Amino acid sequence: MTIRFQVSKPVLAGNEKSYALDAIETTWISSNGPYIARFEAALASLLRVDECLVTSNGTTALHLACLAMDVRPGDEVIMPSDTREKLIVAMEMLKNKVAKLPKKKEFYDPNCTCNFSKHKRLPSPLTFI
Repeated sequence: MTIRFQVSKPVLAGNEKSYALDAIETTWISSNGPYIARFEAALASLLRVDECLVTSNGTTALHLACLAMDVRPGDEVIMPSDTREKLIVAMEMLKNKVAKLPKKKEFYDPNCTCNFSKHKRLPSPLTFI
């Protein structure tokens, strides 16, 4: 017996079909185009910021965040051992060394920041935490 259910039902109550057709007909169906610019402008307005950038997926967003923080190839990035694989992939795409800090209570203070005084290995000048 096969059971089928719809995980998410889209709500198409406005101009969605005409917008999708327009995007396809004008070939603006990738990472750029007027709809993305409109969405970025609307999101920036909603967030009350001058500009914002949207990405196509979380890995791309993580990659850009690392570039914005000036994480460079060869830098070491220390993260908890239970870090999601996608973040590790983003680090490796930038040719970073990923060091996993064991998820032990004594390594973190109440604000969830690393406490290296209890860790055997201290960060180097090339370390991002």
